[in-house]
Amino acid sequence: MMSQLRSGFRNWLTGYLPNETLRKNVWFSNLDAAFVAIVMGLTGSFMSVYALKLGATEQMLAVMSSGPALMALLAQVPSAIMTERTEKKKKSILAWVMLHRIWYLVYAIIPFLPISPIHKAWLFISLVTLMNFPANVANIMWTQMMGEIIPTGNRGRVFGDRNFLAGWFSLGSMMLAGPLLDHIPYPYNYTLLFGLSFFSYVMSTIFLARMDEVKASEAPSSSVRTSGVWEGFRFIFKDKQFMSFVLAAFVFNMGFGISSSMWTINYVRDLHLTNTQIAFASILSSLATTLSYPFWGRTIDRIGSKSVYLISLFIFIFRPWIQAVVTPETLWIMFLFSFLTGIAQSAYNLSQFNTLLVVAPDPNMRPSYLAFFNIAVQTVTFIFPMVGVQIYKAFGSQVAPVFYLSTGIRVIGALILTLSITRAAKANK
Repeated sequence: MMSQLRSGFRNWLTGYLPNETLRKNVWFSNLDAAFVAIVMGLTGSFMSVYALKLGATEQMLAVMSSGPALMALLAQVPSAIMTERTEKKKKSILAWVMLHRIWYLVYAIIPFLPISPIHKAWLFISLVTLMNFPANVANIMWTQMMGEIIPTGNRGRVFGDRNFLAGWFSLGSMMLAGPLLDHIPYPYNYTLLFGLSFFSYVMSTIFLARMDEVKASEAPSSSVRTSGVWEGFRFIFKDKQFMSFVLAAFVFNMGFGISSSMWTINYVRDLHLTNTQIAFASILSSLATTLSYPFWGRTIDRIGSKSVYLISLFIFIFRPWIQAVVTPETLWIMFLFSFLTGIAQSAYNLSQFNTLLVVAPDPNMRPSYLAFFNIAVQTVTFIFPMVGVQIYKAFGSQVAPVFYLSTGIRVIGALILTLSITRAAKANK
């Protein structure tokens, strides 16, 4: 019975694909995504909460938001160079992901180290920061590899199904994480959380390793470039459509970055939420994201990824403004908008990824495009969390001014993208 269910499920996910190798790769890619999603569900809402438990200050939370972005920024050019000069990428991806994931075992034992609380917090934040370098190298290589393995005509459904499946696994692990943290004494609760996360990462890596790096017929026989990423950047500067897309993402991510440190402060110190309540907000968001993936996948096929990207930005706009007016007596408003922004998240995830593949259709140039886009976004993500904390302190440790400013910046970013899409549509008539 179980074998028949597994076979039927696998056929539903991969049966439409044209050959057995592609079906096998998509199946193992989905399993890889499922176990990564478990880690995201277990830890995604609680990394900053853990830092506070260890003894972090508000300024340290800003470093925790900015530091990984700095590592991602520093990783972009080396990642693009390594990707462009590596023909077979899977072996390198496996090495980089293990360098990132093994440190979850260290996260688990930090509370037991014979050092002061402030040093424990700094150790955790430093490791989270440093380990974002190998994570970003692996991500750029993986994006390039998947762009070569999955045919263009199948990408929408493949990645839509992949995200849909991963969403359910993330949702399940979120439902476990909050009660686990509330009902097991600290620090054993976090030790168990990171131990389970490491096990899930090991399973993910096993399934990633079982994929065959066989290129689709449309991919070039060789994607190795020797000219270098800087030459690619010079070419990118001439691509007006892509540059307008980057500008909109740059501004909009200012709105994300400036408020990124405020959410945990607002949840823990203003609203006094329990771990279960924090997890519930994440569960609602994840549920909405998961349920809406199929809808947004079909919508992208009808109206294009850039239009869906624009829709997602407009849904995102007012989330921080709404959060600024939430009180312990009106938590239902926060939960409602957690669900609504979850719907936007699925649109954002699918449309941004697909748009990047569309605007960088040449596999030989794609690493340079991805690196340039990520440099622009990560620069903002590195700088603006610290700006947000300074504004928070300047207004008497109040999160509301930061949330209002975040909303205003998001409005400007969405307007820039609207103009970009309108001009592109007129130019293509």
